[in-house]
Amino acid sequence: MTKDSVDFVRQGAFIALGMVLVQQSDASSPSLASIRATYTKIVGDKHEDPMARFGAALGQSFIDAGGRNVTISLQSRAGTKNTNAIVGMVMFCQFWYWYPLAHCASLAFQPTGIIGLTEDLKAPKFDFVSNAKPSLFAYPSLMKPPKKETTAKLTMAVLSTTAKVKARERRKAASEDAAEGVRD
Repeated sequence: MTKDSVDFVRQGAFIALGMVLVQQSDASSPSLASIRATYTKIVGDKHEDPMARFGAALGQSFIDAGGRNVTISLQSRAGTKNTNAIVGMVMFCQFWYWYPLAHCASLAFQPTGIIGLTEDLKAPKFDFVSNAKPSLFAYPSLMKPPKKETTAKLTMAVLSTTAKVKARERRKAASEDAAEGVRD
């Protein structure tokens, strides 16, 4: 659906794809690299439809939301309904009427990282054992700035009228130099 001819469909597909792939890495989802490339291409192309570009920008931000340390959840950790998150997603669904409503999606973000503090508000020392490969938690590769292409200068075409004017100027300059030589 990301290649559909209707701009509303493409926008929704980009956003939904970002929501599905939230918190994924290239190692856990091999297709993510091509999806990131598609997002980058769509967002960077100024000739692309504005709705598709906006959808791709939102989808890309959902994938990396909170530094890939949050997920979208409409429930609290206890399993009850999180009213703030539900209202945030309902408001987000109405963003096409007023774009600032797109920010309401962040109300549904729930942190997945572990934050620990002692009673003195100091960070304790944690020991974790994980059998997962470190590549599952690797950060996405940094975006590279676009390379500037240099174009070779083309030789300018010389029109016959231009050549005649230049020849006339040379003859006039030569005759003036000759006249100055006779005066001296």
